[in-house]
Amino acid sequence: MEISNKTKLDAQEKIIEAAETLQAVPRRYFIALAVAVVLAIPIKFILTGVFLGPLSSAYRPPEIIYEQPNPQPLKVVDKKLFVLAPDSYYGYVRIANPNSDLAVRKLKYRVELKASNGESLDSYEAETSLLPDQDKLIFLPPRRLSNAATNLEVALEPERWSKVGLMTSLNFAFEQKKFGINEEGLFFTSAILRNENPYIIPRIEIAVLLYDLSRKVIGANVTTVNDVLAEENRFFRVIWPKGSSYPEIADVEFKPAVDLLNPRSLIPETSPPDDIRF
Repeated sequence: MEISNKTKLDAQEKIIEAAETLQAVPRRYFIALAVAVVLAIPIKFILTGVFLGPLSSAYRPPEIIYEQPNPQPLKVVDKKLFVLAPDSYYGYVRIANPNSDLAVRKLKYRVELKASNGESLDSYEAETSLLPDQDKLIFLPPRRLSNAATNLEVALEPERWSKVGLMTSLNFAFEQKKFGINEEGLFFTSAILRNENPYIIPRIEIAVLLYDLSRKVIGANVTTVNDVLAEENRFFRVIWPKGSSYPEIADVEFKPAVDLLNPRSLIPETSPPDDIRF
C-alpha cells in the first residue's frame, strides 16, 4: 500500500511543528528533567533504606528448635540364670521402659555369662524395641560352657528414641493352659490364644514363665505365633530344651507382645486382600 504525497506532507509538517515547539522551550528545563531522571534511581534506594530498613531489621523469623529426647534410663527389673545340665545354661532378663511418651525403636543388648570370680565365659548379642511404659523379657538361648556360670549381666544400648502418641490397646486371652512332659520326654507348655482384637496380627511374641508355689520364677521360654486372624482362637505349644525338668511347677504365665512401632503390625479386619501381606 502506497502513502499519498498529501499524507507525507502532513506528517512532515507535524514533525517540524513539534521540533519548533521543543526549540521554544528554555534549555534549563531540559537540564532539570535530565537531572531529575538521574537522581530518581538513587533516591529510591535511599528512601527504601530509611523507611523500610528498620522494619525489616526488626523482623526475625520464628526459630525452629528440635528438642533432643531426654529419656529416663531403661531399668533391669529382674534377671535369672537357669541350669539345664552341668555345662548348659539359659536365662532371661526383664527390662522396663519408665518413659510414658518415648519408645525405643532400636535397642541393642548384650547378655554376658560370668563365673563366680567375675570371668566372662560367653555372651549373646541381639536387638529389639520397647514401647512406652512397657516391660519386656529378653532371652538368653541355651549355651554350653566349659566352666560353671553363676551369674549373667546385661548391657543395654538404646539407639533410637522417639516420641509417640497414644498406642493402640490390645486384648488377648489364654485358655486351656497346660504343662507337662510330651511323648518324646521333653517338657512343654501349651494353651489356646484368643485374639480379642479387630485386627489381623502378623506376629505375636509370647513369653512363657513358670512359677512354683511361692510364685518364684523357675523357668522361662519364648515363642511366636504368626498370622493370627481377628477373633481367632489359636492353639500353640512351646517345647523346652532337652534336660529341662520342673517337678516343682505350680503355674504357667503367658505374656503376649506386639511390636506396635511396626506400621504393619496390625491389619484392620476390613482391609482389602491386597493389603494383607504376611
